[in-house]
Amino acid sequence: MQNRRLLLIGAIAVLTAAAIPFSFVGAPGLRLAVIGLFLLVGPGSALVLMLRLSTESNRFGNLLVPLLVSMAIGMSLAISLIVSTVMVYAGLWNPPVAVASLAGATLVLLAFDAVRHGWRLARIPGRSAGAPGSTARASTARASSGPAG
Repeated sequence: MQNRRLLLIGAIAVLTAAAIPFSFVGAPGLRLAVIGLFLLVGPGSALVLMLRLSTESNRFGNLLVPLLVSMAIGMSLAISLIVSTVMVYAGLWNPPVAVASLAGATLVLLAFDAVRHGWRLARIPGRSAGAPGSTARASTARASSGPAG
């Protein structure tokens, strides 16, 4: 379950990271595909993942997934609409900056969710998967107990 979640976070992060440079330059058809897909699912997916809803299957199948997908699409469109409305009323209309700022906020939310679920970019050598300092405590306990025998 956790591997699927991290795979989903990674896929959304790749799409989001690709949307940042394409918001400024790129082939028009490719820009439309990448930015359109990002604006459709990116920001809302990051928020839906923050909800921590369980999507485990039961005997009726996984009925929560269509709800989560529709929530992600609806939230993404709502957030994009709010950002564009604020930009128009403030007189700062600049679509590439809007897409880049939405992408940056989405990446921050995805990184926060990944860290919250235990995804670390680097493992410290010599440390076990338990609590911090657990290997030091285990070696100290063995040394203080004396030789077996």
